[in-house]
Amino acid sequence: MNQLFLLPAHQGKGIGEQCMRLIMEEARQAGLPIRLGVLKVNPRAQTFYQILSFTCTGDTETHVRGPWIS
Repeated sequence: MNQLFLLPAHQGKGIGEQCMRLIMEEARQAGLPIRLGVLKVNPRAQTFYQILSFTCTGDTETHVRGPWIS
């Protein structure tokens, strides 16, 4: 399991998107899915991943879950 965090001062500048697009391309080339768990209390992160085509397929008490399949 890996995690991606950006300090608030660095958010909204495209850094997270660039990182995720690299990860998504590596997963696509390897034929592997990416599975996410995003805290429910972080709607900004949920929107970020929705823009990148991740979809919510379930949730827990604390997280929404979703895959991206290349």
